[in-house]
Amino acid sequence: MGTRHDPACPDIRVSDAAGYRIGAGVPAAVARTCLGWIMRRKHHEHRDNDGYFDGDGNGCEQPHVPLRGQIMKIRTLLGALVGLLLTQAAFAASTTLSLGTSTGPGGIVLLYGSTSGSVSLQTAAVAGTSTIFQLPATNGSNGNVLQTDGSGVTSWTSAGTGNCTVSSSAGAVFNNGSSACITNTDMTFATGILSLGINTSELGGVKMFGGTSGNVTIEPSAVAGTNLVATLPANTGTISEINLAETFTAAKTLTATAPQLILGVNTTTLGSVKMFGNTSGDLTIEPSAVAGTSSVATFPANTGTVAELNLAQSFTAPQRAPTETPTISTSTFTPIFSTGQHHRIVLTTACPCTLANPAAIVAGQTGMFEIVQSSTGSNTIGTWGSEYEYAGGTSTITLSTANNAVDFIPYYVDSTGSFIVLGGIIKGPAH
Repeated sequence: MGTRHDPACPDIRVSDAAGYRIGAGVPAAVARTCLGWIMRRKHHEHRDNDGYFDGDGNGCEQPHVPLRGQIMKIRTLLGALVGLLLTQAAFAASTTLSLGTSTGPGGIVLLYGSTSGSVSLQTAAVAGTSTIFQLPATNGSNGNVLQTDGSGVTSWTSAGTGNCTVSSSAGAVFNNGSSACITNTDMTFATGILSLGINTSELGGVKMFGGTSGNVTIEPSAVAGTNLVATLPANTGTISEINLAETFTAAKTLTATAPQLILGVNTTTLGSVKMFGNTSGDLTIEPSAVAGTSSVATFPANTGTVAELNLAQSFTAPQRAPTETPTISTSTFTPIFSTGQHHRIVLTTACPCTLANPAAIVAGQTGMFEIVQSSTGSNTIGTWGSEYEYAGGTSTITLSTANNAVDFIPYYVDSTGSFIVLGGIIKGPAH
């Protein structure tokens, strides 16, 4: 038995008891040289007559070790060398430690616990573009979590007060099951839109709880249709609800872009406006139960009092009825009693003409027919509709024949709404 120190490797020892080994504290460069020296000795050593190896014949012998054992020793030495190199080598600031390949298996960092267990760090199966995360320069505070600025720079921040859960059935719930995630804190969105729900499948809504009890949920109709934007007023106030009677405490002004106040629900619920007197009583304005086609009622442009149909009215200003001028079709005139109370008939050379029955007459309507001769004169109304009645019969009505002459015939719709009673003709009145 014996021990030998190689001059090039003063800390490497060769003995028949322990084999080859590298002493503790050997620098990385020296360790690499010593490993080469060991390999060369293993290649050149030989067995003498007593069964021991004496690599250089100087009497420093080592017991014979089978080939498999030699390989295991070499692997152990290589592992020790790699560990030594990793602990002693320093990576420059520009050096990257790459794990895995760009097209093959992904890289994994395996961290063992001081006593047991381990934690593995691995990228996603498809990591996408190369991403670099820059860790904070400090340890942070107790309870902090790591956040990113979206560009890979991370920093410490305070954690929330609970885990907010989202489910398709319950919607977004800002609590962790027993307490609110966000307490006494306003959520402010600097830009963008807060989207709730899932397009075409899940209805979005916002539920707000009262300070003591109850809640209010704001949500679109089940089928919202096209994308709509509801703009809230710019001042503090109370939002009115369609299905509740509301009392407004201030004047409401409709804008040019939204000039209509829509009340009621089309085809199902009658809309109305109720106005209270400043001392007592109220006034309700609403359409008939069946309003029919969409209609527009225009109020006068001046201050005044609106007359009601079911009350006797005392007008304080003159009232005027409109005059309509029906056009001739072939040789027939058809007055429109629903749009005009007075009717101006201008005869043409196509006459003798027919004055047809109006489309719909209403009992009690009164007015005047103004019949104007053509520029050539002598034109007549040869036929009157069956609803016209005249003392002696309509066939006895004789019109003025002079060029551009004007005759007037007053009328009244009887109480049954069946006939148009014509008064005596006023022919060509003149001063």
